[in-house]
Amino acid sequence: MDKKLINTTIFIIIINTFVCCTKDQDIFNGEIRYFDDSHKLVKNVNSISVSTNGVPTGMIAVYDSLLLCWSSDYKDNFFSIINLDTGIEIGFFCEKGRGPKETISVNPVSQFFKRNNDICTFLWAYNESRLFLWNISQSIEKGMTVYDTIISYDKNRYRFLFYFPEDTLFVNRPSDFLNREEITTPFYEKRTIYTKEIIQDYRIYKKPLMQSKDVAALERFFYTWDVIKPDGTKIAQAMKRLPQINILDTQSGDIVGYRMRNSPDFSIIEKVPDLRILY
Repeated sequence: MDKKLINTTIFIIIINTFVCCTKDQDIFNGEIRYFDDSHKLVKNVNSISVSTNGVPTGMIAVYDSLLLCWSSDYKDNFFSIINLDTGIEIGFFCEKGRGPKETISVNPVSQFFKRNNDICTFLWAYNESRLFLWNISQSIEKGMTVYDTIISYDKNRYRFLFYFPEDTLFVNRPSDFLNREEITTPFYEKRTIYTKEIIQDYRIYKKPLMQSKDVAALERFFYTWDVIKPDGTKIAQAMKRLPQINILDTQSGDIVGYRMRNSPDFSIIEKVPDLRILY
């Protein structure tokens, strides 16, 4: 093979690698580590069918034998709870409406935690700017919705709210549209629940603002689905437009991105309107 052609090819590969790495380093606020998915652990599992008697399940969350289903299709409530061991419907909870203990909309369950041995979760009612501390255990026991407390909260956009001991919250602040060509990038805040004090910001991306001629597509690029480790030490984000999972350490604030090898990187952000693959 022509030596000049070989040198040119090597040069192009080096330049492309440098550009991709630079784009990652310019945007993502942490280290990128690659994993190889060719080594898999295969396990056989047995499934058990549970009838919901035609009730729409919507978004589900499971705690031991409890199946909590969130659906906007329910007539008067947001949640249905089903016993997974028996398949029996326990009841409907969290009423829709404009009353003092009602709301127009509320998020699905993204976290369970224990308070005084009761299973609880926080629900965010954006329209009413309120936080509902839903006591699931007491609601099941009494056959009616029980909120331990309802807190007035500022009307920001939150995608996820995770409870942390000592009455603090980790809240996901998703991208927000500033104008037709500029949006904010998502980040996390650690906030107090009752005094609403911001304790610390956790920046996922180096740039707080980004520009694009298609800001709606750019906002979709940064979309993630998040979960928190039961002990509260880690938050995991599954990215929608990249084969990447971000792990945020809630104690140190460090973030690491775990990405599939030989896959797209942040350089595709320049082609945001053309993205079609979802991960």
